Amino acid sequence: MQRRRIWFNKGFSGNHNLIQALRAHPQASDLEVLSSHTDPTAVSLVGAHESFIEPKLLAEDYVDYCLEVCRTRRIDVLVAGKQMTHLADARERFLELGTRVLVAADGDTMRHFDDKEAFLNAFDRSIVDVPDYRAVRTLAEFDAAVEALGGVQAGLCFKPARGIFGSGFRILTADDDLDALLGGDTLQLSLRAARALFGSRARFRSVLVMRYAEGVERSVDVLAHRGELVRCVTRRKTGQGAQLLEDYPRGLEIARELTRRYGLSGIYNFQLKDLAGEPRLLEINPRPSGGLNVAMASGLNYPYWAVRLELGEADPSEVPAPRSGLRVAQLSAAVPVGLPVEAV
Repeated sequence: MQRRRIWFNKGFSGNHNLIQALRAHPQASDLEVLSSHTDPTAVSLVGAHESFIEPKLLAEDYVDYCLEVCRTRRIDVLVAGKQMTHLADARERFLELGTRVLVAADGDTMRHFDDKEAFLNAFDRSIVDVPDYRAVRTLAEFDAAVEALGGVQAGLCFKPARGIFGSGFRILTADDDLDALLGGDTLQLSLRAARALFGSRARFRSVLVMRYAEGVERSVDVLAHRGELVRCVTRRKTGQGAQLLEDYPRGLEIARELTRRYGLSGIYNFQLKDLAGEPRLLEINPRPSGGLNVAMASGLNYPYWAVRLELGEADPSEVPAPRSGLRVAQLSAAVPVGLPVEAV
């Protein structure tokens, strides 16, 4: 039996869940999993067959390093985390070594998703609508956007045009609220405070002022292959700790159209939230989501099938349908980290 070597380079902490799931699949005995990170105590190093430390490199220097690792360690699939856009740009160079780079999209598409202003400006709303928005870079533009979108009373929020994990997202309020502050609500910001902050600079990086979608929030985790939807799981956020793995046909339709439109492959995620009872697309994330382990409670082993499809060792029709109707909560666990690892 031919052994396949699968390398997870530095990524988010969720890599640990991907590695665990991949190794746990009953037909994964031929897969050798490698994991690397710049931090020897990273939890993503736990559970791999081989773990090693990466140097702290970026851009083309990092690509060259990854090429050398793939050559010397005979990597069949690189599951890209860190610098995935640069690695996507270099896929042909990796193929010359016999390594497939598992990414959700090509580099240009990932850069397009990363620039939320450009993405929303170009987005085809016939697939699914998006909240009304304005891009602003000055206080005057911010004031004009607030007025054009109906004022704070209409329900407004803002976020940077570039960013991940909801960094910089705030919900605008008419007044400061001491109870909210003391209660730990870090998302609310009064219009007065926002104007003071935006007015502290003549010009700032692009910010999107948007209608706030107050309804049901859903996160859709997608397994795709070369522009075709394979499977997806919709996680409905209940606000009570558990998430509902929902049978949501509209999410399935949106996933199919997004996958085709952008030629997506592997594992990616998109976020929906209802406004006036209808879903609005918030963003597309061309990477596994932080909640993918919740989606895998459906029985769909995303990393296993993504790797097999990338290697050409499985057909999309073989991927089992996920279960729905489950309420799923996450458990945390303590594991030893910082064990002796091989240095590169």
